Amino acid sequence: MLEMMFHQDGHPANTSLLARNILNRKFPGRWIGLHGPQEWPPRSPDLTPMDFFAWGFLKNKIYQILSENPIDLQNKIRNACAEITLVIIQRVRENFIRRIALCLEQNENCIEHLLL
Repeated sequence: MLEMMFHQDGHPANTSLLARNILNRKFPGRWIGLHGPQEWPPRSPDLTPMDFFAWGFLKNKIYQILSENPIDLQNKIRNACAEITLVIIQRVRENFIRRIALCLEQNENCIEHLLL
């Protein structure tokens, strides 16, 4: 059975001793982050689905036509988010797993040149 891992970002508040102690209690040895049991680059765009998929997908949908007002922009954001289907999420997950495998194969070195 695969145990859940918690991936922490590198924000200073999330790397405080208090935050790390809580994570150590809730996810003993199973959290990833700065000063944690498993280190990980906090802002690794090759390994962060929000960076390698979501922001680009949403920007392409939202900015096809400039918004005339904040309400229009909010509606475009909601509509673009609603277009992310389960099939899309499954593809993102598969891509994420592929990226992790590539990273491990490259001894945790840069993988950008392999992501064609």
